[in-house]
Amino acid sequence: MDDSLILQRLRQGDKGAFKDLFDKYFDALLITALQYCKEPNDAEDVVQEVFVAFWENSQFEKMINDAALRGYLFKTLRNKCLDKLEAQKRLQTNLDAYAYCQRESGIEPSSSLEAPPPMWLELAKGLKMLPPQTLKVVQMVYFNQKKQKEAAYELALSPNTVRNQLVRAMKLLRKNLEGGK
Repeated sequence: MDDSLILQRLRQGDKGAFKDLFDKYFDALLITALQYCKEPNDAEDVVQEVFVAFWENSQFEKMINDAALRGYLFKTLRNKCLDKLEAQKRLQTNLDAYAYCQRESGIEPSSSLEAPPPMWLELAKGLKMLPPQTLKVVQMVYFNQKKQKEAAYELALSPNTVRNQLVRAMKLLRKNLEGGK
């Protein structure tokens, strides 16, 4: 089916046109996503996110021509794949740092990590010095990658309290890392 016809039908409110769009581009987007993600489940998730964003943002209303449709889908896919890869990289770094800090704090037995950067030892010492509530907030937001609102909800705190705890933690950690200056 022609892209211009799909766009026209979407603008007219024909929800069946979205299925036609999905059927037309899903395989090509999935193959492209697999080049970035390597994991089939991650690739499928990203492709679905592209279609969801297209629908939720009513992108079909903003399309000038049918060439813009294909370009939008593939550019959005590329950006979402790169975002996912960056998030996975950050998560792995955070998990490595967290595992090291726990090991140095005596919280958990050691795992097979490579030699950490020297600053992680100082970070582990700084984390040990944080009050328990502040440490829990830091763990949730920075190590578990929860949003501040999610952490506030799970800890039954106000979002302002979570934000204040994070500011407090950063001040204390900075002070510790700078040698108590």
